[in-house]
Order: sequence, then structure tokens, then C-alpha cells
Amino acid sequence: MGTKTGPSYACLFMGYLKWQMVNRYQGPTPEFYYRYIDDGIGVSTMPLDDPKNYIDFVKTFHPSISFTSEISTSTVNFLDIKISIRDRFARQSTTNRRIATPI
Repeated sequence: MGTKTGPSYACLFMGYLKWQMVNRYQGPTPEFYYRYIDDGIGVSTMPLDDPKNYIDFVKTFHPSISFTSEISTSTVNFLDIKISIRDRFARQSTTNRRIATPI
């Protein structure tokens, strides 16, 4: 994020942007939404067309911010966590990545 204050400004801006989107959107929104700095995850029990409409709205909301999305009825990835729904319960597993290689 560049400077020491970069993550703080990103959190502030994305929080304000989310507030604007939720207040301007006329349809149903996800029941659960969690954001970590500029990455977010939403969970919903809505019919599939409703989240697709919300995502289309979000993707065109701000000209300088691009959003990517993934819709699944069973598994999604958020940061380095794989979240699955099995037997009506959420399960998670982590992905281990090498962050450095020995010289």
C-alpha cells in the first residue's frame, strides 16, 4: 500500500464507499458482509439473480475502483482462506504459501 498511512486511508475510503453503495442500492443486499482493508466477502441466502444484480451495481459504482466477484453455492476463497458450506455449517481451511525462498 505504499506509505504507513495507506491501509488506514484505504479502510476509511472503502468503508465510506460501502456506506454509499448500500444507501443508494434499491434492491436486496447480502445479509453478511465482511471487509478487510480493500478485500470483502458477502454471504447471502437470496436467489442467485439478486446477488448478481447487486454485484453489477457495485462494479459500476465508482469509476476508479474495480471490483471482482465470485459467486458459489458451496465454496469461496477470501484472502488465504477457503470457506465451504457443508451440512449447513461453514467450514474453513487455510492455504499455506511460501513467502520467501532460501538463497
